[in-house]
Amino acid sequence: MRQLKKDLNTLKDSDLITIILYCLYKLTDKKEYSVISELAYILDKDSFYNLCATLGGTTITIPTLDEYKKILNVLLAVEYVSNGESFETIREKLNITDDDLPDFLNIYELLVEILNNYE
Repeated sequence: MRQLKKDLNTLKDSDLITIILYCLYKLTDKKEYSVISELAYILDKDSFYNLCATLGGTTITIPTLDEYKKILNVLLAVEYVSNGESFETIREKLNITDDDLPDFLNIYELLVEILNNYE
């Protein structure tokens, strides 16, 4: 036990958090905890604790970078439209292909409505 305590004292915060989260996963056998230990390497200790304090017990889904970029492009288009730019110029700036256009326009319409109702 003394050796384990000594070994734990030599670990970095991220390593210790990873061990704690792995133990939590193994103790609860909740598959949702299986990847959470990666957060210890993505967030610093204080950010991780703030995340736990704020969202502890909540199930969340993290968007993919593609989903994030898609919304960002549409928000840029909304800004460009408000600045009076033509749709063709916007398509060119944002590299919107013919294949992407229907999805882009659908999201655009939804975001305009969301933004108009945002308080």
